[in-house]
Amino acid sequence: RIALQGWRLKTHREATLTILAILRFQKEMGKLPDNLDELVKTCYLTKVPDDPFSPGPLAYKKTGDGFLLYGWGENLKDDNGQVVRNEKGKIMQWAPDGDWVFWPVKKN
Repeated sequence: RIALQGWRLKTHREATLTILAILRFQKEMGKLPDNLDELVKTCYLTKVPDDPFSPGPLAYKKTGDGFLLYGWGENLKDDNGQVVRNEKGKIMQWAPDGDWVFWPVKKN
């Protein structure tokens, strides 16, 4: 469990830095980046952040009203940015199923 907590903290830190880079890029360039590689090419990030639970980086998708940034989570599969909610409807950020969505911040 300690190792898992370490990966959660590392992933959350990388996601936070990525969100800040995306928002800064958007403010300065007037548009969202097409992909995370664009943030590296324009020096907003030093490298594309890895998702420790997928074979690649954190997932980034542009949406109609912004963007989605998430990691695959412990089930090791892409659930297309779907979170898991408990029986009361509250989002379970670090659930063993579903994705770990970092942006947008969803209300419980």
